[in-house]
Amino acid sequence: MTRSMNRKNPLSQMDLSSTMNSIINNVANFELEFTIVNQWQGAFNGRITITNNGYEPIRNWSLMFVSDDIITDIWNASIVSYDGGLYHIKNDNWNSDINPGENVDFEFTATTVGDVDIPISYYILQKTK
Repeated sequence: MTRSMNRKNPLSQMDLSSTMNSIINNVANFELEFTIVNQWQGAFNGRITITNNGYEPIRNWSLMFVSDDIITDIWNASIVSYDGGLYHIKNDNWNSDINPGENVDFEFTATTVGDVDIPISYYILQKTK
């Protein structure tokens, strides 16, 4: 079963100072698609696709979102941190930039209690230096 949801609104009330120790910018011109690739009792495989709708490349991207689901395995990205339901996911070296009109995706396996907790907001970051 595949189910997709587009989410375009970044997290707006977040203090990133304790999470990031480099210079960052929030990226405004992106589209994100969350897809449930496969689901079974207590777990699922998911895919997140990030599309750059802007005119400049998104450099060295990372993604923040809140979810009660627990990611147990991830590929094409890595988990920087997980604290109180807040995930910070970053690129792999080979997919660190997203050029205008292009996309990158990563997949993961997660455990869940009940329905999949599809995040309602995402925050895309890029290093500026």
